[in-house]
Amino acid sequence: MNKLLVVDLCGTIVRKNTTHDFMLNSTLPMPRRIVARLILSRAAGFLYNRINPALQKRSLIALLRGISQPELVQLARDYADTALASYPRAEVLHKIRRAQDEGVSVVLASASLDFIVAAFASALGVDVAVSTKLYYSDKGCCAGSVKLDATGNKLHGLRKFLGRDDVEFDVITDNPEDTDLMSVATHSWFIDADT
Repeated sequence: MNKLLVVDLCGTIVRKNTTHDFMLNSTLPMPRRIVARLILSRAAGFLYNRINPALQKRSLIALLRGISQPELVQLARDYADTALASYPRAEVLHKIRRAQDEGVSVVLASASLDFIVAAFASALGVDVAVSTKLYYSDKGCCAGSVKLDATGNKLHGLRKFLGRDDVEFDVITDNPEDTDLMSVATHSWFIDADT
């Protein structure tokens, strides 16, 4: 069986929540970024946590409605380049490069949005195994809603990606919700997000 390294993105490869950071710092049109700032403000975060934490992510995704998939892909590529240059977690990038040099397949498993995870995967020369999938219209525009949320469900997505259940892998993550992956991984490296 081939070796496999599964790596989380947010807080693991870069020291940010990439969905939040993309919404705030990409070159999305200014009105959308202003609304994103409101959604991600402390007051709104407090309310979302009291009502339904998943609603905050869905509200951010709704802001993407009507943007073409190619435009989102380009915005995400630019964002990924900036994020990897500005706040990388160097030790994780080193482990990814070392694994690649040793012939180990590396895949990303993230609850971040599909076009963002794809941009990081492209920049790192790896594949995307798991991401939160969005709905796109027949015309290729974001519908502003989630087709499949990967939060807390990465092991199932990884097995589906690989096409089998008997997956042996190592995992690197900072996400406590990745217990499904860590519980069956051969080796786990849990990153303290505050370091």
